[in-house]
Amino acid sequence: MEGKKKRGIHIPHMFTLILLIITVCTILTYIIPAGEYDRVIDENGTEMLVADSYHRVEQTPVSVMGALKSVQEGFIATAYLAGFIFMIGGAFGVVAETKAIEAGIGRIIKKTSKRQGLLIPIVIFVVGFGAGSFGMMEECLVFIPFLVPICIAMGYDSITAMSIAIVGSSSGYAGSFIQPANVGVSQSIAGLPMYSAIGYRFLILIVMLTIAAAYTYIYAQRIKKDPTRSMMYEIDLHREEKVDLDDLPELTTTRKLVLLVMGATFALLVVGVLKWGWYINELSALFLGMGIVVGFVARVGFDGFGKLFAKGVADFSSGALAVGFANAILIVLQEGHILDTILYAASGFLTSLPTALTALGMYVFQNLLNLFIPSASGQAATSLPILLPMADMAGITRQTTCIIFQIGNGLSNNIIPTCGVLMVALSMAKIPYGKWAKWFAPLLGLQFVAGAILVLIANAIHLGPF
Repeated sequence: MEGKKKRGIHIPHMFTLILLIITVCTILTYIIPAGEYDRVIDENGTEMLVADSYHRVEQTPVSVMGALKSVQEGFIATAYLAGFIFMIGGAFGVVAETKAIEAGIGRIIKKTSKRQGLLIPIVIFVVGFGAGSFGMMEECLVFIPFLVPICIAMGYDSITAMSIAIVGSSSGYAGSFIQPANVGVSQSIAGLPMYSAIGYRFLILIVMLTIAAAYTYIYAQRIKKDPTRSMMYEIDLHREEKVDLDDLPELTTTRKLVLLVMGATFALLVVGVLKWGWYINELSALFLGMGIVVGFVARVGFDGFGKLFAKGVADFSSGALAVGFANAILIVLQEGHILDTILYAASGFLTSLPTALTALGMYVFQNLLNLFIPSASGQAATSLPILLPMADMAGITRQTTCIIFQIGNGLSNNIIPTCGVLMVALSMAKIPYGKWAKWFAPLLGLQFVAGAILVLIANAIHLGPF
């Protein structure tokens, strides 16, 4: 139970943890020699690192003021994502007032009580295939506001809801099979046929999603039998947003219309992303529009809409701030010119290992790099120009190197405090980072071992371009 004092490692609040990492990185700018690789712009307009071009540069340690400024600069650089979060929060602030979710989805839950457990693997696999194909990640955030009360009503907890919404995304990224920012960019840099070895990538996807779905399902069933085993037990008991299955609001015509608006919004989201190439700006506009239409349908009035929208934005504000905090780490490393030095030192160590160990070392390195550069395309442009020549010398195929990149880029997304989407999701679900990290760490361990085995198999069979 939450009320009893538990022993173990205490993980600080997400803002405290990120500030500690920023502090450590700032200190390292005084210790690690400054250096950089040359960079060029390729035919696609992407800034690429040039292998074998590393050279020392003048030391540029980051001052205390510079470290503090990095948070603001990080927030400015990721303002588009913060705006998206505010739009979702504001829209669901209006929706929450109507109690349409409790009235409609609560009744569906009661009617499907014997098949509720199927929700877990189904949604995880759907999200995973979305992540592995068109890069579904930020879009997962929209599920959290209603999954949390639904899962609690079904006898699970908020961690189950969080897992259903986002573990499929990290698993899907690890098993990307046609994802442009992961597979497309990496294979383009490696000079491989686009989307080659799709069968092996699909195998990775199925393995990762199966582990994620099984882990979450087993946990959820354990919590349903004994809710006090949940790390979120006390917090979930005192949540405002609840669905009481024994006292559901009446499913009025207005509430039916609100649910219809929500359904149409999600349908437009899928079509917009897949067919029209919508991204953050368009999705922000979509949810702002949903909030306005729901406000009109529910007749909340002009002032009522403003107050409800503002309340929703306030509820999601810490998540929006977390995005800027997380990006500050990369800014400090870049301002101190030590990121390239870290890359150079790691590559020198890896080339001294036997081939199989080199492949595993590259795999570990790519997972660690994800802490500093969460962006898939950003990692590809930074790490692959170093890893590919290293793999060529070690006799590791370029296809295997791309496999190493995509698994390393995906797995740790749902535990690293520098991943803006994770920080936002935790804020939306009102789950402390420490509790989530303790829950997710064993799942990450299982997937990490599975990924290592898949990397070794790819290396052993000399996975080729086709």
